[in-house]
Amino acid sequence: MKRFAVFCLLVLAMPLSGHADACGQLDELWWMAGNWETTSPSSRVTEQWIRVSPDTAEGLGQVFDLESGAVRSSETMRLVAMSGEVFFIAKVAHNDVPVAFKLTSCEGDTAVFENPDHDFPTRIAYQLEGDDRLTADVRGPDGQGFELHFTAAPPVRPKRISLTFDDAPRADSQRFSGIERTQRLIDALEAADVPPALFFSRSKGIDVEGDARMRMYSLAGHYIGNHSHTHQRPARLGAEAYLEDVKIAHDKLVRYPTFVPLYRYPFLDEGRDVETRDRLRTGLARLGYSNGYVTVDNYDWYMDNLLQQALETGHAVDYGRLGEIYVDVMMQAVRFYDAIANDRLRLAPAHVLLLHENDLAALYIGDLVNALRNEGWTIIDALEAYQDPIASKVPDTVFNGQGRVAAIAEAQGTPRRDLVHPLEDEQALERLLETNDIFGTRAQEVIKYPK
Repeated sequence: MKRFAVFCLLVLAMPLSGHADACGQLDELWWMAGNWETTSPSSRVTEQWIRVSPDTAEGLGQVFDLESGAVRSSETMRLVAMSGEVFFIAKVAHNDVPVAFKLTSCEGDTAVFENPDHDFPTRIAYQLEGDDRLTADVRGPDGQGFELHFTAAPPVRPKRISLTFDDAPRADSQRFSGIERTQRLIDALEAADVPPALFFSRSKGIDVEGDARMRMYSLAGHYIGNHSHTHQRPARLGAEAYLEDVKIAHDKLVRYPTFVPLYRYPFLDEGRDVETRDRLRTGLARLGYSNGYVTVDNYDWYMDNLLQQALETGHAVDYGRLGEIYVDVMMQAVRFYDAIANDRLRLAPAHVLLLHENDLAALYIGDLVNALRNEGWTIIDALEAYQDPIASKVPDTVFNGQGRVAAIAEAQGTPRRDLVHPLEDEQALERLLETNDIFGTRAQEVIKYPK
């Protein structure tokens, strides 16, 4: 008999309207998105749900052994609205094909899914009780079955984050030569005992010295990813020329021992329209690439621009205070996007922090790592982060410039203005540094960071 695993039961609650004919769209149901659990004497069952587009929601269900905590089984689920109807689709390991149940009623505080042709179950009814309890009534064709009593569960909170650096190898700057910057980053990451990071390379910068620097990163155990050859937006090149630019970079980068087929879109710009976005996604997949997305966006690049301008114009720099502000701005970004993941998506993903191979990173990466660890974060191998379930949650949106977490939230209906941190703004950062007199007449060079 093809029986459903217990955890494949979809968590739905009352609709915004009390009429059954309002059950044809996901946004006409009041979702109980997030995490639910129930326990038996020997196991704990969890479900995690996110809405990835106006017409699709995806879920992950797991059964854990109560004594050892080991995962006994794991299943994927999906809720799809199509042609004015909603279907709950589950793929369990012992069934060759997914099983679909049609939403037939969403009156009051209940939701009912039915499939009279299935052996068991044929009917699954859910009733929301208060804000944190859900009863699932599961029945077969003869009326026999059982009830499950779920309670809302806090999101699992493993605080994991990886470090990625864009635009390597960057040119000499007002503060460091390229070689100096590379060596400082390698030394600082090693001193902080950071697992392998990922350096996304803009291959146009790979001359003889640039090649030596990329090999330094690779020999130090850090991964090398593709960040295009010329660092252009899709709208400037067009899809065909854009993909050719990726190929040029690939041919230059594949020779490094730790090269990985991850592509980081310049500016996180995947295309301004759906057609371009989909052409690029398809083309990159044919080249063997996965998306080197970020989950934590920030404007570290602009802070570094302000530092370079100050040095070029002869301003003194208060490096001690600058480091404090840099770390604080980065930590604000981490908290901001982690809160979106937890509060809006009910997820605790392995985060991917966007940084750049710039002087600020070379100066303060050790301080940033300490701040992350002091707040309970574990720095993980960059490739481990890309094994997180969020890697397969590809949202149907062109709002990708703030990273994967914000894109999923936007696809679920969160306003875009709520998905951008206030310090992802050039004028806001200028005011912050000016208020703290970082480049003012009172600033002094700090011996801790000599030229």
